[in-house]
Amino acid sequence: MTTDVAVLVIDNLDVWTTAVERRSVAGRGIQKGYKPYGVDCLRALILDLAATGKLVPGEKIEAQKLGPKVDLVMGQAPPGNQCNTDGIGTVFVKTGEFGERFPEVREWTTKPLKMAKSGDVLICVVGATIGKLNLGIDCAIGRSVAAIRPKANLLTEFLYYSLMPFTLRLRKESRGSAQGVIGKSELNSVLIRIPHVSEQQRIVAKVDELLALCDALEKESATAMAAHQALVEALLSTLIVSASAAELATNWARLELHFNTLLTTEASVDALKQTVLKLAVRGKLSAQSRTDEPASKFLTAIRAHNVRRNNEGRGRLPEASIPISQKDQPFRLPAGWIFVRFVDVLINRDAERVPISSDVRMSRKGEYDYYGASGVIDNIDDYLFDESLLLIGEDGANLINRSTPIAFIATGKYWVNNHAHVLEAMSLALLRYLEIYINATDLEPYVTGTAQPKMNQAKMNSIVIALPPADEVDRIVAKVDELVTLCDALKANITDVAFTQRALADAIVEVEAA
Repeated sequence: MTTDVAVLVIDNLDVWTTAVERRSVAGRGIQKGYKPYGVDCLRALILDLAATGKLVPGEKIEAQKLGPKVDLVMGQAPPGNQCNTDGIGTVFVKTGEFGERFPEVREWTTKPLKMAKSGDVLICVVGATIGKLNLGIDCAIGRSVAAIRPKANLLTEFLYYSLMPFTLRLRKESRGSAQGVIGKSELNSVLIRIPHVSEQQRIVAKVDELLALCDALEKESATAMAAHQALVEALLSTLIVSASAAELATNWARLELHFNTLLTTEASVDALKQTVLKLAVRGKLSAQSRTDEPASKFLTAIRAHNVRRNNEGRGRLPEASIPISQKDQPFRLPAGWIFVRFVDVLINRDAERVPISSDVRMSRKGEYDYYGASGVIDNIDDYLFDESLLLIGEDGANLINRSTPIAFIATGKYWVNNHAHVLEAMSLALLRYLEIYINATDLEPYVTGTAQPKMNQAKMNSIVIALPPADEVDRIVAKVDELVTLCDALKANITDVAFTQRALADAIVEVEAA
């Protein structure tokens, strides 16, 4: 029985295009931060049907062991001093040079030991990329690569596609586990169906056609997702630039009518949450009250508290902050608010941090959270702090890419290493407001370094903060908590839907491949 995959694609188009999965690393995918789960399932199904003789009409034959039908060349690394990147000698391929279909030429050797050639199928046999395939080129191969050389009546492209289901399963099973190794005996024992050459040619042509269809489907979905996200962000930005509470209410009401179509992805909800934070620190989420004491009085109380805490031996009072000029002010303030420097409102507790190496932590496992730049990274047997404090990442790529919050509140008993700044404030509400402010702010102007971004104390202390009256701080924190909770609930629902979509894609593949 053969399967009409074109009909399968059309009948289940929504499944293939909407089933996506978050990813934590870069790579091929539908949009930054996502991988095309549904389309990848469809690709795997096509390859499985091709390998089992169900893709095009053909003879019924049993699968046989690969060994007698191929020659295997196991790679061997040449001496390091005989390798170069200057184009001298023979092209040298390791797993790092594997591309989408053919290896990338980046290195050469003047002492090739094991050779592959055009017409081979190359396979990664060691390490994290185990099972990855490329079509061969004339080159030397390292120890992590093997060349599978087809004998008579076995086409290279057919062999390449027929091995895909085996290697995809191998890579899925090895994900997250210790690095594996594929030896000669495992490769020789792979079962493969080898029909007449004419059928091999028809299968290869059909697979090429259908994989091109998958690529087009992925590209179309990627374009749609990117356009959707750009639209969401553009519309949400109208909230931030609203000139008055009345204009904000009007813009919000307009967006609210279309939430069912706008907020359909985790990324769109993340954008909404970020907008909530930005509105909050601009005084556009909470009502201003004429009975509130101005922020200048709040600042006086904060300074008096910080001096008192310093006299008690808590933290360190810095030198006077740099005056804030007109050009330093990031936006227009509501009545009663003032701009201050970060250093004006917080007590720095960085001197109390203690880093502990991972090796030492292995022998000190315990019940207390061990914090790093982006949150809890371990648990140990002791603590440094027993109070609510604000932690802000000091270094790392997250300062720029913002994949997790930069600022977060630590509570209870815990330990902090030297990759997170430790800050104390006069009240928990003020601490929470400053957490919101930092997470709503673009920190790139305060970050130094590119290979290893860092925000040192001096840079952090210079951040300009919009300080509301004390009573309004309480209202802002309460409103943000309310809206973020709603965003999290919405995001959880989207996650449930996405899980269902991926499960449906899996189910269709299982039924059709059976």
